[in-house]
Amino acid sequence: MQSSLNFNVPNGANNIIMLVNDVIHIEPQGKWFSPYNQEPVVINSYMQLIDSVDDFYDQYGMIQPTTQRRSLLRCKSKQPQAAKEVKKYMSDDIFEKQIGEKGTFIIQVKYRQHSSWQGSVEWVETGEKKMFRSTMELIKMIDEALEKNII
Repeated sequence: MQSSLNFNVPNGANNIIMLVNDVIHIEPQGKWFSPYNQEPVVINSYMQLIDSVDDFYDQYGMIQPTTQRRSLLRCKSKQPQAAKEVKKYMSDDIFEKQIGEKGTFIIQVKYRQHSSWQGSVEWVETGEKKMFRSTMELIKMIDEALEKNII
């Protein structure tokens, strides 16, 4: 069930910057920022990235998903909550000032359809920008970029 509250979501609120400081056992170690999130979110895997960004979007009612989350674990599923008002905590210059040791990526999720993400990713160090049609495709693109950077 979707939230009936609709706040005006500012243009660009769905952009996040992912800083990769290390890669351990093919998993990125780092954090992600958004001007609309109070603090950076530390990540140690792609799954943590996906879960935390999905939670962020759900919290503010951004980019409405076309399906509800499910889990194989026997735990209470999260009940949909009313979206919070979108508030900006940082300036947009975080996209220019923050750099990861192994790689920096600006991820713009445009849609959350078919239990996945669709959008674009920009590798900041090279300026290379690509569109992705699924979360798996995004992960492959980031992996390839990190592999190029390591070699």
